[in-house]
Amino acid sequence: MSMKFQPALILAGASGALAIILGASALFGAVVPELIPASFIHIVIIVLFFFFGAKFLYEAYTFKDQVFLFIDYETHLFFKIENA
Repeated sequence: MSMKFQPALILAGASGALAIILGASALFGAVVPELIPASFIHIVIIVLFFFFGAKFLYEAYTFKDQVFLFIDYETHLFFKIENA
């Protein structure tokens, strides 16, 4: 993108986007805890923690097959290029 436009314009746009996101997150961080009870937030955090923990453990146990498939495909490409 900086090859197409002036680098200063790209820097200004990226800095502006960062400032907007920072301001929005600070605003939501101040407003949302006032609207939602703390006990509800704790329950949601606990549920999400166990959900993502189970999801990551499931992916860890089923990931081995995917790694071997990738290695076999990568080896096949390497030997195909070497023998061509």
